[in-house]
Amino acid sequence: MDDKELRTFSVSESLKDQRLDQALVKAGIVSSRSQGQKWIQQDLVTVNGYKEKASYKLQDGDKIEVFVPAKIDIELVPYDFPLEIIFEDDDVIVVNKPAGLVVHPAAGHASDTLVNALLAHQIKLSKGSEEFRPGLVHRIDKGTSGLLVLAKNEAAHNHLAKQFLKKTIHRRYWALCFSGPKKDQGTIEGFIKRDPANRKRFVHSDKPDDGKRAVTHFKVVKRESLFSLLELTLETGRTHQIRVHLSHIHCPIVGDDLYNGTKIARSLKNQTLKKLILEMERFSLHAKELGFIHPKTGDRLFFETPIPIDLHSLFQLSGFSDVL
Repeated sequence: MDDKELRTFSVSESLKDQRLDQALVKAGIVSSRSQGQKWIQQDLVTVNGYKEKASYKLQDGDKIEVFVPAKIDIELVPYDFPLEIIFEDDDVIVVNKPAGLVVHPAAGHASDTLVNALLAHQIKLSKGSEEFRPGLVHRIDKGTSGLLVLAKNEAAHNHLAKQFLKKTIHRRYWALCFSGPKKDQGTIEGFIKRDPANRKRFVHSDKPDDGKRAVTHFKVVKRESLFSLLELTLETGRTHQIRVHLSHIHCPIVGDDLYNGTKIARSLKNQTLKKLILEMERFSLHAKELGFIHPKTGDRLFFETPIPIDLHSLFQLSGFSDVL
């Protein structure tokens, strides 16, 4: 995994029957059980190549792998970047994030992020629950465009976080994918975990104890010979969820190199379309709709954005110009 150090140790007699989080402390990997639990929750710890709960009792000979996050020296500084602000008041701000912009600072992106851009616009955000992630109650990937809501104070942050927890936030995406699902609408359900063979990726599993539950509802907007345009609604919000689910049903998102969305493009006969997809610096996933209850007024707010201009050529060449 990028920017992470791999630490490995085997369970000896002294660690046998210990909880996994306790063993991480005793092995000197983390300073506290809470830190160990956080890393386990973030899929940074595996036992014999599999994810286990913090309460897992270690057995003699178990092999523990820990991907230790790199320590990064980050100072939140303003980033001069134009933003499309859809809505703003004293409590929340809704932005239309362009593809290519990382949401919050991390290793490799210390200052060129959405959070830094909001600071440049002199927008005050809530402290948030994690360092360097002020205002954030949800995220979308760097290669995804679309709507994102951020909290401007702690009361708003807590209120929005509870809405996400209760699954009352409305989030709808559009994705242009290769092929298409067999049914015109349906649900993809299962469990998502990190791919042991490639820590940048996540994979689908049908085993309840093998990842985090993930549910995506889909509806086909339009089909063409090689592509389908899907409308996707999230019931859960796991990392890479839509990308993993569509790859799992053999309908990878066009341009998504991590989940086979460019591999298929190499066999296209249309050279113009093939070149366009292979040179894309994003994938064709857009967070099109967002709805939530305003933390202070109680009003139900709804926002919608069109397909961004940087996807227009792809939509036109693949037969979807009528939806732009």
